[in-house]
Amino acid sequence: ATKLLKRKESLALLEKLPQPKNIWKFFLLCTETPRPSHKLDLFRSVLTSLAKDLDCESSVDSAGNVCFRAKPTPGFENAPKICIQSHMDMVTSANGDVD
Repeated sequence: ATKLLKRKESLALLEKLPQPKNIWKFFLLCTETPRPSHKLDLFRSVLTSLAKDLDCESSVDSAGNVCFRAKPTPGFENAPKICIQSHMDMVTSANGDVD
């Protein structure tokens, strides 16, 4: 995800944040893309790029949900599977001088 970070401010902040940086870099990636409700196409693109970067399969269903499928760790092919779910949108507000 670090190579997907576009803003130099994000990279500088990542250096200052405590461990685990592996978690923070995904959070920062999410903060770089405005994603108000019903305007999620750009963020879907970011997520599908991230899936490719992580060597995961990804798909987008008819409702616009993005699903990642990670390959199992060798030796754990028969382990129970887990699902992590989250909202993609965020509450946004505009500054008076920004469109």
